[in-house]
Amino acid sequence: MKRITFLILLLSIAIIFIMAGCSSASEQIGTPVQTNTRHAPVSTPMPTRIPTVVVTPTAEAPHPKEYPAAVEKARQALAKRLAVLPEFILVVSADEVEWPDGCLGVRSPGMMCTAVIVPGYRVVFAANQEQYTYRTNLDGTILVAELMTLPRTANVLVEWTILGETCQKAQILQQGVRTGSCERLPEQLKPFTKPERLRELNTFVSTFQSFTGQTYVGLVGLEGSGNQKATVEEQRSLAEWARFVSLEAKGIQVKEAITYKRDGGIAGFCDSIEIGVGGFAYSNTCKKPGSLVMSRLTSVQLEQMYQWIDKFDRFEWVQKDPAVADRMTIQLFFEGRGTATATESQKKEIIAFAQNLFRDK
Repeated sequence: MKRITFLILLLSIAIIFIMAGCSSASEQIGTPVQTNTRHAPVSTPMPTRIPTVVVTPTAEAPHPKEYPAAVEKARQALAKRLAVLPEFILVVSADEVEWPDGCLGVRSPGMMCTAVIVPGYRVVFAANQEQYTYRTNLDGTILVAELMTLPRTANVLVEWTILGETCQKAQILQQGVRTGSCERLPEQLKPFTKPERLRELNTFVSTFQSFTGQTYVGLVGLEGSGNQKATVEEQRSLAEWARFVSLEAKGIQVKEAITYKRDGGIAGFCDSIEIGVGGFAYSNTCKKPGSLVMSRLTSVQLEQMYQWIDKFDRFEWVQKDPAVADRMTIQLFFEGRGTATATESQKKEIIAFAQNLFRDK
């Protein structure tokens, strides 16, 4: 009996220990048990807000337009001429062109031009509220300023401008000539050296309509009151005349293009004719003392004369009859600008040309 009681006691103790172990294990893997122990509050920092930068797409800044080297060289030349920075000169247009010769279609007296087609550009610039035009070849080694228009000045009937190493200008009025550099034209007028110049001026004004033309010898403008439209040759004749008058006003001795004289012979000739590069011819004969007959060359005659002037070098030609009594002498003085030597037959053509222009009334 005691033994049974002892066994029951041992079994009860074992059951108590088993239950206690299960309770401890359930606390470790379950929900944490709250306790009364106080801990210092933990401050959880708020996340730092990074500002959002909104980038708005903008249009890309335009790049300056690139032009051929020839255009830039022309811009540099104009900048030097105007004494401004190249950045202040705007390219209005730059067109590809085929020029008719090595002078790019703009000749000056005494200039030799190759007779070949020259590709290049015609460039229009804007600066100082004015437009300027240049002609170039492809690489810009040849630059020619093309004067497009002439400003109208009060009372000025003829204005002539030519570009060389320096820009030269002349303004011609009824009262005389004003000539000098393009940048500094004097206010003072110089009187015509010959009374015939005023008569020639009035002939231009009364014959032709107003025009501005680019010629072989520069840009020329006329304030005309006539009805006739000037041909290319007639425009050149005005430019040649203005250049001639400008040189006279400066005191520079200039000669007429063609001078023809005939003296002696059975008939007793004593005739002469002077043909000016401006297209006026003056005939004189000793049979009518004091007579000086002015005539004007036609467009066809001007074209022929300019062909000779541009082609042949200057020369003098004299022919004398072998007879002693009543011997006739013919003289021809030709002021050419070319380099070719005129043959005897070509000289006789020029003599015949002058004889045909002679007028005794």
